[in-house]
Parts: sequence; C-alpha cells; structure tokens
Amino acid sequence: MKKIKKLLILFVLTFGVFAPKVFAANYNYDLEAVRLYNLGLEQYRKGAYTAAIDYFRSAINIQNDFYDAYYNMAVVYDYIGDMNSAVAALEILLKQVPEDFAANYKLGQIYLKKGNFEKAAELLEKIPPTAQEFHKAQNLLNRIALENKIKKEENPTEIAAKVVPSVKSITGIKTPSGIAEDSSGNIFVASYGDNAIFKVMPNNIHQLYARNSLISGPIGIAFDSNDNMYVANYNKNNVLKIDKVGNVSIFIEHSNKPYCIFVKDNTLYVGEQGSNIIVVRKL
Repeated sequence: MKKIKKLLILFVLTFGVFAPKVFAANYNYDLEAVRLYNLGLEQYRKGAYTAAIDYFRSAINIQNDFYDAYYNMAVVYDYIGDMNSAVAALEILLKQVPEDFAANYKLGQIYLKKGNFEKAAELLEKIPPTAQEFHKAQNLLNRIALENKIKKEENPTEIAAKVVPSVKSITGIKTPSGIAEDSSGNIFVASYGDNAIFKVMPNNIHQLYARNSLISGPIGIAFDSNDNMYVANYNKNNVLKIDKVGNVSIFIEHSNKPYCIFVKDNTLYVGEQGSNIIVVRKL
C-alpha cells in the first residue's frame, strides 16, 4: 500500500477530543474539513478507495488549501491506477505550495510511469539536497538517464519492422478469472492472483476497483440491477457483495468452492464446483 500522510489522524488519536481545536488553531484547518479528512484516512485503511477519495474531496471543498487532502487523494488515485486524476490533484497542490517536495517527487514518479521522462526529470531536478526525498529523486533521475540511453541506441529500422498485432490485449491483471459489465457499460475483471477486482477504462487502461482482506481467489463476478457486484470468492468458500461505493461484505457465508456466478430477474445463481450444484437465491 502506498505511503499516505496521516498527521491529522495521529493528532486526534494522541490528544483526544481536544486535538482538533488545537490543530485548527495552529494550522487554520476547518474542524469539519479535518473530520472528513480523517474519515478519508479510515476508509483508505479499510480498502474503500472510492469512499476515501470522496471524503478527501469533501474536505477540500470546505477548505481549498487543505494540502494533505490533495496529496492523499493523489496517492489513492495513483494506487487504483487513475494516474491522470492523481496528476491533476498534485498539480493543484504544487501551484499552492511549490516547495512541497514530497508532492514534487510523487508527481515525478507518476510522470515516469506514464512514460513522460522529460516532465518527470523536470520535477525531480527541483528537489534540493536538503529535502528528504533528494536521494530517491536522484535514483529516479539515474533511471531516466538509462532509459533515454537505451532509446537512443535502438535501431530505427528494427522499430519500423515490428508487426502490430491485430488483436489488442489488456495486460497487468494477474490471473484474470471473471468479467462482467455494469449498467453504465463499464467492464470489470476479477483477478484471482491479485485477490482484487479491476475496472477497465474505455482506453483499455485498468484501475483497481476493490481489494480487501475478505477477497481471496475471486473467480466469477456479476451485477444486479442496482450495480451491486457479487463475487464468487473461491478460496474462502463464500460469495461477496460489493456495493457501488466499494464496500465489501459477505453475502452468502457458506458456498462450496463457488466458481461461476450469474444474476437475472433479481435472482443470483452460483455454480459450486465443490458440491456440483447451482445455488439459487433471491436478491
């Protein structure tokens, strides 16, 4: 899990109910914004990433100079694979606080993942030797220099000769095992190997949708008419429900090696590989 700033929540836990007033007085943070920020941290720890983003954004809507909320929102966006939204949050933060070198480093890191070496290097070179992130930034700059060298040494004729396959592929999802579509036409993929559910964007880029301690060996997935997802949770012998905001709960507690799953007319069908039966349950 990515590193996230937790200063406010630590203050609250350490100093009790009087902490928000002390913090707000010293740092001019609105108390309601602090409360929403802390709820965002709590949702992040639970693996409810969409809810965490919503809370961070709500804190920013109350107080638009809530720098840690911008940073943490960017961290969560990056973690679920939405790099463009992460970039947008960090760029807003750096316009307000150009000397936030943690944000500089994070943004450089994301641009490097996006393949924009020039922009990544520009950001990383701004980090001074006195900053905590300096040595990490230098490591990334060395990596960028090496990548640029390899690109220059590639033979252009060999590049031109490469055959572009007619079939497109979506890569990076470990052991894809189930595919389903919600009512808006969004595609979701269960990853048995990653114990996670991914959302596939229209450009075929995927982002993390759900990863939780309850999810273990997901195979079949399906949606009901309210866009609740049901997951055949093979390794834990149960069926999970994931609501529209990413909250995960156990829907069927005992299911013998659930494999395929299907929803029709407000009825859930679960194929149990372990017992060779199909469980039928009204939703």
